[in-house]
Amino acid sequence: MFGHKKKVRIILTSLLFMVFIFLIVGNTTPIQSTDEYGTIDEVEITVLLDNYPNGTLQNPWGVSMLVETNDYTILFDTGSEPNALGNNSIALGKDLTQVDYVIISHEHWDHTYGLEYVAEVKPGVTVYVPYNMGTMIRTEIENLGFDVVRIHQTTILSPGIAIIGELYGPPYEHALAVNIANIGLVVVVGCSHPGVENHVEKAVTDLSVDPYLVIGGFHLGGAGQTIYAATTTSLLELGVDYIFPIHCSGDGIRAYIESFYPEYYREGCVGTHLIIDQTLATQVNSLGVIPVVAALITTPIICRLKKKRSN
Repeated sequence: MFGHKKKVRIILTSLLFMVFIFLIVGNTTPIQSTDEYGTIDEVEITVLLDNYPNGTLQNPWGVSMLVETNDYTILFDTGSEPNALGNNSIALGKDLTQVDYVIISHEHWDHTYGLEYVAEVKPGVTVYVPYNMGTMIRTEIENLGFDVVRIHQTTILSPGIAIIGELYGPPYEHALAVNIANIGLVVVVGCSHPGVENHVEKAVTDLSVDPYLVIGGFHLGGAGQTIYAATTTSLLELGVDYIFPIHCSGDGIRAYIESFYPEYYREGCVGTHLIIDQTLATQVNSLGVIPVVAALITTPIICRLKKKRSN
């Protein structure tokens, strides 16, 4: 009898442990092998919201980027003002009714409040959030009618597209990585509370792919030269070819990289537009609300990027 009870306890303990693991991991499929990751041929990134201004586009504090591939349209963060997100997306010719899913990097208001606009134009769309996002904000997102999926570890969403597992800042935060054939990883970050270099390093470690470009907020406003130098050195040692600090990065890190590593620095703002494809070339245009043809002539941010290192 005693032996039977012991076996029952062992079985129950095992079941409870399995349930615990499921809750920690979440309900998506984590990476089992980097061979599963795959590549895509091209990605297009448009900065829909950023506090760095450009022409007549609205530039409230916050960030939102539209990431488009041949198969999927992803909205990464939604900024702080729903109306601004709507107005800028229309001005830039981007239809958010075509969004396949939303990724929220972390729980702060300047990355989540624009979800109110998304709820109007794309009700019920799947929203991926860090597993350890605060319960209150997660509930608010669910109450907008979204299908909320919590992500704990690096997870493949589709071939060549992965959410990089959450890191602790605070708060918990995750990033997006897109693997371009013959190029490497394009890493998209929100605020980088855990450190932009740590997001990139985790992407490289988990996916076994070299980085190519990182864009987003670096959370380094007023950090000082020592931190600027350490952060930049870490990114370059990881193999990043191009660095786009926007949103909460601060003018200091932008000036530092531009001064000491101008070949790696690219200036970004609301309206910045990138097309990265496997031909190893990237076009970057910062487009205002004026017609595209005129923008190509008058916009100060026009550059062509090529891969610096050979494979």
